[in-house]
Amino acid sequence: MFENRNGRFDGVERSFKIHRNNLIQFIRFQVLYFLHYTTLFRSPSCVSRAIIVISSKNVFDPGAAFGAYSASKAGAHQIAKIAALELAELGVRVNMINPDAVFGDGEISSKLWDQVGPDRMKSRGLDLEGLKEYYRNRNLLKAQVLAEHVGNVVVFFASDQTPTTGASFPVDGGIASAFPR
Repeated sequence: MFENRNGRFDGVERSFKIHRNNLIQFIRFQVLYFLHYTTLFRSPSCVSRAIIVISSKNVFDPGAAFGAYSASKAGAHQIAKIAALELAELGVRVNMINPDAVFGDGEISSKLWDQVGPDRMKSRGLDLEGLKEYYRNRNLLKAQVLAEHVGNVVVFFASDQTPTTGASFPVDGGIASAFPR
């Protein structure tokens, strides 16, 4: 959550994470989450005007053995696009962020990578540092993507700096196959 200079609620950030076996439960959650915020924004007391969905580069470029994850992120992305269409008349901006391979920040690990990392390392014959290097080297800028980078875009979308809704913002160092079309 964010507050503006007047201490008012300015935005919502929710990271959608899913385990392979919980796809149906996740989709139900997404629908309820969307309905909750649709109701919230129709309330006269609502002062928030931004929804930010943390999606994934997998929306545009899914990876093998990530079917449920990729489908859930694509579903959340579609729900966000529909919300952008439906909530614009209320002045609500809905935008999506598409990061790739955010392992954590050194002190706090990514829960997703705690789950899938060992299988990814084993399939590529790498240790954790080797896996991080693999993902860093596959993007055009050869950049390690950090949670802070994603947070910077969240703050931008939560601000009133631009009248933008329905946008997808990649935070992946440049993955050509995941460029939004």
